[in-house]
Amino acid sequence: MNGLAVSSGMALGRRRIPRGFVHITEDDYQEMVGMCSNATHRLLTKVLWTYGLRISEVLAIRVRDVDLKTARLRVFRLKKRNKDTKDVLPIPVDLMSEFRSLCKGKRTAEHVFQGDDRKTHNKRVRSGKAMSRQSAARAIKALGEKAQIEIKGELRGKRGTHVHPHAFRHGRVYDLVRKGHSPLIVARILGHSDLMTLMEYFHPQEADILQALDS
Repeated sequence: MNGLAVSSGMALGRRRIPRGFVHITEDDYQEMVGMCSNATHRLLTKVLWTYGLRISEVLAIRVRDVDLKTARLRVFRLKKRNKDTKDVLPIPVDLMSEFRSLCKGKRTAEHVFQGDDRKTHNKRVRSGKAMSRQSAARAIKALGEKAQIEIKGELRGKRGTHVHPHAFRHGRVYDLVRKGHSPLIVARILGHSDLMTLMEYFHPQEADILQALDS
């Protein structure tokens, strides 16, 4: 299995790609999904990879943001300077049934990804509250460990760092750009208005450079 890739820093004009950012590969993602039996965690993993969203953006999705009739997903973006922070993206066919299943029985104002159920008089009751970032990170970490995916070497002074949600965002950019998709489309999916910001998420590996030199 490929594992998480660690990229070195490089300059981009006045910007700089920070050292130590990592990404998972598509094979890693498929491995994690294949080992996930929890419906909530499974869709969480799929949405993180498919759209490359920040974890806070995923957890903010409510039932009313999922339009199953038109197969559209409304996303509230973070870190945007303009006033309009909403984006509408199409929902791929393979996610439709899982969104439908997870939204079933929930009120429109409820979050799609909710915290763990609680027990009341020996009955399990939905918490009704959004899953916390900490819970989501623990779920992703557990899946990564189950799939035996681990960052090798050092990352921000720590060794053996586990899989974390933001590694999906970097991995998706790398995956889409390598497959030849336009940077404008990739930026649209991730919610970047500045292509220079998008470039900070793309970390060419030695194999990519060698392939370019040999072409």
